[in-house]
Amino acid sequence: MIKNFNNQKITIRFLQQGDLRKTKQFQMFINRLIDEGAPMKVNQKLSLKQEQEWLKKQLTKIKAKKSIILVAEAGGEIVANCGVDADWGRRSHIGKFCIAVDKDFRSCGIGGAIAREIISLSSKKLGAKILRLSVYPTNKKAIKFYQKLGFKKVSIIPRQIQSDNKLIPEIVMLRDLSK
Repeated sequence: MIKNFNNQKITIRFLQQGDLRKTKQFQMFINRLIDEGAPMKVNQKLSLKQEQEWLKKQLTKIKAKKSIILVAEAGGEIVANCGVDADWGRRSHIGKFCIAVDKDFRSCGIGGAIAREIISLSSKKLGAKILRLSVYPTNKKAIKFYQKLGFKKVSIIPRQIQSDNKLIPEIVMLRDLSK
């Protein structure tokens, strides 16, 4: 689907096999986030090979119906992605939610658009009943964004994330999809 955000055409689509030919664009996207110091799990730039391996792994999970990922592109560049990975066993009803948006495309509505679409698809395509995410306590903007999407803070786990040579808490948020 193509949508306009701030008078710019953005294509939102599923991650697909052909994206292996766009590994460089995906690598540039994640490395821009790392350069800015975005509060996320990955904290070191990824090589082209590492990014290609990540893409292959995601495509395998998608084929097995264990993951869904949406990608947003503007002018041939990856500007956002959002996904849910299904857990397994007694936790197979839980989907792990994640989203990343390029700093130049934040606050224009693209994050909300792809997040709402992923939330809708996660129960239909993965059978998820609950979505779970982790967020840094210092990332107030993200916490507010997740709350707007219907996520609720359920726990704060001390000393879970290394940030600037300190151990900081992790906030766990859930969204019940059955309501």
